[in-house]
Amino acid sequence: MRWGPLLQVLVLAGAALAAPQLFNPAGHEDLPLDKLAALSDLAKPKDGSPSAQGDAASALLKALKQDRPSTGSRLQSEVLRIAESLRKSYLGFRNKVLAAMIVVGLFTVAVLFLGLVPLVRYIAKSYLTFLYGFCCHWLMWMALAMFAFYAAAHLNPWPIIPKEFFYAPAGCLLLTGMFIRMLDPNYPLWNTLLKGLGSTILSCAGIAGCGFFR
Repeated sequence: MRWGPLLQVLVLAGAALAAPQLFNPAGHEDLPLDKLAALSDLAKPKDGSPSAQGDAASALLKALKQDRPSTGSRLQSEVLRIAESLRKSYLGFRNKVLAAMIVVGLFTVAVLFLGLVPLVRYIAKSYLTFLYGFCCHWLMWMALAMFAFYAAAHLNPWPIIPKEFFYAPAGCLLLTGMFIRMLDPNYPLWNTLLKGLGSTILSCAGIAGCGFFR
């Protein structure tokens, strides 16, 4: 791979991996999502006056005592309720998911070394190509889901989703992509990386833009 395309890949990867970190952490990840949504709305200054900033602490305490989302939207409440249920369910078997990811990662590393052997290179490339495409589509659909969730729930999901949902497939995308390019110099590496990682950047930028104009 020439230095120019490699530099492009590194810049794209750096931007995609950094984009979710631009949002401030929620700081209250253990709270129900409806409370986080209320806190998110109240945390936005209505004006620049000192009194408005001084009332932030009391506003946050009131939000924690509310029984329903401050917006009163049925759609928002339902989306938050379903998301909260899914989040609690996932936390119940998160350790198993992480263990499965470790197994897949170790198996993939083994396949990478097998790809150096000419007799099994085709099999290794087939597996890596499948995993490469899967990670690309996972990132694309997740980026779309994150933006759709924000539009419906008015809560930015990037700071609160489990980190393995994004960083594991993103890292796997880069690793398998580079190795596939080594096996096949003509493989369209950039197109797939741009779709997978670029969608993350667009999702984060869209959420940031919508949050600024809300």
